[in-house]
Amino acid sequence: RAEQDYEEATMQIWIVRHGQTQENVSRTIAGHNSSGLTPLGKQQADLVAQRLKGMSFKGVYISDLTRSKQTADPILRLLPKDTKAFADKRLREKGAGSYVGFKLGYSEHMAQLHG
Repeated sequence: RAEQDYEEATMQIWIVRHGQTQENVSRTIAGHNSSGLTPLGKQQADLVAQRLKGMSFKGVYISDLTRSKQTADPILRLLPKDTKAFADKRLREKGAGSYVGFKLGYSEHMAQLHG
């Protein structure tokens, strides 16, 4: 009985990272910048959508940033029509503050420089 209860109480969580953005290409810190996907990023989103096509999810949760929404759009088009989607700013990545736009590694360099 305990094993059956455990099986009924389990849940699968699938995580999809957004497709490529210009910040990924230039290796700069994006933070909460709401840039969109590059053409390759859109292709990546389409490929993930094809992989998930027809699967059933109780809900799809995405951040409110453009790159996340653009990644989710083709996925949602290929999921069952009754799939609920929820955009929530609490799902954003860690904010980068004044480091947005700087090259990756800049904040670590500054921290070492200033102790």
